[in-house]
Parts: sequence; C-alpha cells; structure tokens
Amino acid sequence: MSSHKSARTNPRLGLGREIGRSWLASAKIARKAGQWQTAYSAMLQAQQKKAPYSFIETAKLLKASGEPLRALNELENSIKLLRLFDDQVVDLTEDAESERMKAKVGLNHVLPTSRFNSS
Repeated sequence: MSSHKSARTNPRLGLGREIGRSWLASAKIARKAGQWQTAYSAMLQAQQKKAPYSFIETAKLLKASGEPLRALNELENSIKLLRLFDDQVVDLTEDAESERMKAKVGLNHVLPTSRFNSS
C-alpha cells in the first residue's frame, strides 16, 4: 500500500508526517542560526514522528557542529538501513518527495567531489 493511500485512510498518519516535517524545518532554522541544542531537540522530535529523510538534517547538524566524519557515517548507515541505494541502483518510483530527497542525496554526494576535482 502506498504512503498516500495510508494517509487517506488514516488521517492521523498524514498529520504525524506533517508534524515531523515541521520539526525538520525547525531543526534546519535552528541549525542555520547556530542553535545546536535547539536543532538537536527538534531533530529528535522529527525522528520520533518518523519524518521522512530526517537523517539528512541530522547529518547536516553533525557537520555544522564540527563532526563531519560522524555526519558521513550517519548518512551511510541511514542509506544502508533504508535501502535507498541497492547495488548502485536508485528507485525513484515512490512519491514526489522521495524522488526529490533521493536526488538531493545523490546531488550532495557528487558536488563536493567535483569541487575538489576541478582544482
């Protein structure tokens, strides 16, 4: 059953997802403002609400707070756990947000190396 069907048959599921997205937005704002503890707290709330792709914001927070290796480990472990990439194949057949976030993950993974290679 697709996530859209589940949200239609159970409105609370859709509401929980939106609350999770709101927590993710709060975490992003707090991270950009340098409010690490507030960002971390918002991330925990987003994760509790099972916000899709909350691991990306977690990794960004870790990197911003001076832990780039831990951020990379978080990304790698989450991608493996969620099976977003299976044998170098990306499944973009889910919903529009999944496609956008998977593309963002792939784009962010490629861009840093291209900056280094252009020197």
